[in-house]
Amino acid sequence: MVYKCKNTFRVEMVDDNYAGTDKYRIIKKGSKWEENGHKIVLDGFGLDAVHLDKVNGSTWIEISRETFEECFEGVE
Repeated sequence: MVYKCKNTFRVEMVDDNYAGTDKYRIIKKGSKWEENGHKIVLDGFGLDAVHLDKVNGSTWIEISRETFEECFEGVE
C-alpha cells in the first residue's frame, strides 16, 4: 500500500548500528511512501513500528504507529 504524508515532520536518522545520530531527516508533506512490513529499528525496542520506503527513492524511515496514523493517509 502507498501512503502520502499529510504533515511535514522530522525523524531522527540512524547510523550503521541503528543508533540515533542527533541528525534529522525532514519528511515533506505530499511525499509518497510504501509500507513493506519489514521492521529494522523500533520493533527491536518493543515499539509498534511502521517501516516505510520512499516511492521512487532509496530512503527509508521507521516511525511509531502513532506518528504513522497522525502523518500519513492511504492513496493506493
